[in-house]
Amino acid sequence: MEHRDVLLWLRDHDSRDYLTLILDEPSPYDGLPEMTGRELDAALRQAVHEGSVVGHRKDYSGGIRLWTRVRLTPKALRDIGEWPPVGGEYRQGPWDDRRWGRISRPLLAELFESPPHGDVVVKPVGGDDPDGWQRWTDLLRLHEAALIQGKEVGMGLQDIAVTRQGREALNAPADDPLTRARNDLDRGAKADAVTAAIDGALKPVLHELADTHSVSRSKPSGKDVHLAVVNDGLAKAGAYDESHRAEVYSWLAVRNIVDHGGGATVRDRRIDRLIEGAKGFIEEMSSL
Repeated sequence: MEHRDVLLWLRDHDSRDYLTLILDEPSPYDGLPEMTGRELDAALRQAVHEGSVVGHRKDYSGGIRLWTRVRLTPKALRDIGEWPPVGGEYRQGPWDDRRWGRISRPLLAELFESPPHGDVVVKPVGGDDPDGWQRWTDLLRLHEAALIQGKEVGMGLQDIAVTRQGREALNAPADDPLTRARNDLDRGAKADAVTAAIDGALKPVLHELADTHSVSRSKPSGKDVHLAVVNDGLAKAGAYDESHRAEVYSWLAVRNIVDHGGGATVRDRRIDRLIEGAKGFIEEMSSL
């Protein structure tokens, strides 16, 4: 089985339930038809090492390994689409109908709007409160994701407060072309994403630089020249160096591919790099 398959299996695992693995048993582990106990143990150890899983592991005689309090971390939930990306918690996406939107975000909003008495949440005990345990699990994840601060003690979490990152997760920033670009990419609208990033965010900056450096951005007819021409002119005028010109050219080339029906050949992560690159470029130009 793939690493992702194990994470998906653990998504619905109740961390109060033990995982008892018989390492020398050749038959598949219950619920995982393609993985033995030894293979699952190795997968869990790797997931813990990567920060995708937390849990406690203990060896017993007879080749038995016991895993307790096993659960997914925010990193794992992001990897399987259950949580939004770091710094983009306010963004709309498929996670709104999954763990983040159903449980984690409402809990974060509750902590912000109605802080717990004494800024303390007591850890549920016993096995008769599955909803309480689910909330507790997500409280720990919000803490791990730095969306809340607090100190974990034996029976709960104390000194709880929503952090700046947590407040930003609850309140989307003012409309911004690059934010729209990311939202468009999340919903699979590649053409809208590159349009927002290039025309909405990058183009005004290039035009402002052109005016500053006396680079023509319009034809005698009054029609705007292509951004690629403006980009070349800005490099020649010394507004920025060749490496910047090449970066901008590559982003314009991606936009051209998508606009001409080639979106299927452009992977999401390439557009994501375009958005991040444009963001960095704009910040750098504004600091000059």
